[in-house]
Amino acid sequence: MFSKNSLDFKSFLKNNKKDILALVFLISFMVILSYFLLEKEMQMGVYYVRDVFFYLNNALDFAGFSSGLEASRGLSPVIPFLTSLIFRLGFVQDSAIMFVSTLLFCLSTIAMYAFLRLRFNELYSLSGAIVFSTFSINLAWASKGMLDVPALFFSILIVYFTYLAINKNPKYWFLVFPIFVLGFFTRYTVVLIMLIPLISVLTLNNPFKYIKNNLKKIFAGLSLGLLTSVPFFLYYYLNNIPLFFLTQTRAIASETATATGILVKTTPFYYLMNLPIFISTLRNPPYSIKPGAFQFFELRWHGGEPSIVSYLLLTILAIGIGIYFYKFLNKKDNILRLGKKNKGFFIKILIFLVAMFAFIITFYNISVVYSIILFSIAILSLYRLVYKSKIPHLKLDFLVFYWFMVNLIFFSSHLTKVGRYAITLTPAIAYFIVLAMYMIYKQFGNSEKFSESKIISKISNKSKSCNKLKLSNIFKIFNKSESYTKFKLSNIFKVSNKSKIILPLSLIIILISFTAFSFSDNPTTFDNQSHDDILDASNNGKIIANFLMNYDENYSSKVIWADRGGDFSFFLRMNISSVDKISNQTNFTEIMIDNNVSYFIANGKKDNIQSDYEIIKNEGRIFLYKRG
Repeated sequence: MFSKNSLDFKSFLKNNKKDILALVFLISFMVILSYFLLEKEMQMGVYYVRDVFFYLNNALDFAGFSSGLEASRGLSPVIPFLTSLIFRLGFVQDSAIMFVSTLLFCLSTIAMYAFLRLRFNELYSLSGAIVFSTFSINLAWASKGMLDVPALFFSILIVYFTYLAINKNPKYWFLVFPIFVLGFFTRYTVVLIMLIPLISVLTLNNPFKYIKNNLKKIFAGLSLGLLTSVPFFLYYYLNNIPLFFLTQTRAIASETATATGILVKTTPFYYLMNLPIFISTLRNPPYSIKPGAFQFFELRWHGGEPSIVSYLLLTILAIGIGIYFYKFLNKKDNILRLGKKNKGFFIKILIFLVAMFAFIITFYNISVVYSIILFSIAILSLYRLVYKSKIPHLKLDFLVFYWFMVNLIFFSSHLTKVGRYAITLTPAIAYFIVLAMYMIYKQFGNSEKFSESKIISKISNKSKSCNKLKLSNIFKIFNKSESYTKFKLSNIFKVSNKSKIILPLSLIIILISFTAFSFSDNPTTFDNQSHDDILDASNNGKIIANFLMNYDENYSSKVIWADRGGDFSFFLRMNISSVDKISNQTNFTEIMIDNNVSYFIANGKKDNIQSDYEIIKNEGRIFLYKRG
């Protein structure tokens, strides 16, 4: 009656029922969350994130439209290319890049669920994915059109498939390297994630044997990665576009905190100090991330303020990780306690201590590349000390910790520190919050340590005189006794089993409720302020652009300047110079005349513009000047 395929499909549904239910719930949640995010973002436009207009202008070029800003052509091409596909369908709006960004945010959350399933069950993985998706720093940038969240999607996939390639099936290398290339051309700094597969290979029991046995598959994966990169390099070559990432890489390699230039944030602890704010703030959508620091002398936060959810998650994290280390250090088979104190053992200890000490004293004073190398040597030595201990998923825990630290070291060393760079830390933070929650359950609510069979086994092993007596009968008699009805072991086990789902379910309900509540608030910008024109500023610019196109049919042949050149280059589909750095100079009128400027679009009325130019249109704070 049924074909083999239909039977296989039914078997698949049956065997993966919990995963399917979890994914259906997660996808439904993400669709609803995305709707509310986009609703507010599309009202505000991309006015407050000027960099996005660079990607929008590149998308116009990919779609075959006339567009200026040639200087930005070398920026990461993946997101502009995906946006251009929407443009080709006829929807040429700035909101197109918001759809692309939001879609990749949803995919990142699903990828996070898959990654968590490497270690946790369906419910705990679902709770971790919800934690990840509701971090305030992720919500703030999920649908902006910037590259951080899309790059995060590829980063999660790289780590996920690398782990599978090493521990499950080497054929996953066929996916790792092409995804790495896509991630790299989504955001050039994703190249650092390549260190993650490297350290994962090195921490194997016998990495050289693994590479030797799977060299063909690794080489095939590399070949596929190179093949994936061909279209990108061909595009650069044919359009004579400079390779931005080469100069960027050289700058990063030599960068230290003592380098010359403007330091936006000088403290190396910027991201750790603001971690509670990045996890959850009092106000979430769509920006509301105002980094600050806790002032211990004043006992208050300076800048942004964490929400009670942030404190809840950090409390879970602290307790759970504390339990993790307690169990780790007290485990009988811990190699640090019972390992052979041979020459190799002490060499590894020495390497770990020297490398870690060198990392600590040189951090922020040498190139970030050397800092990462020193830390990598230290963490590898530590792993080689403990990898033989029978601790479940130790390799994965080390991998995620290393992933977190590499990104933290890199962005903490970066001269310019901005909140959105903390997005790279969020998968690891979500992982350890789930791990902490699981450790709390194992410590206080694990029914296995109360199991009837284990109690019988322990008593039997300790009491030789009970060998002839079946203890199982004692339990039966005990359970049948009316005076102990309320204390039946089976009832105790049922109650204990329920504790396994209490924490993750409660956390899911709290996070969804708090996130829903936060969307009832008014939109804010980065400084947590709700400006008078916050919902109108972007639309005002579009009105001015449409007016100019109707007012002067030959506008594209004229010289046009603007305070926000990127915005109007996209709206008018032509190259417009940004002059916001000189537009307030007293001789600005003479400068425009000397450059034969026909129109100037000001972000606010200018008192320094003389009668040679007159205002022909204004909308809100946007003024259009025409040369008389």
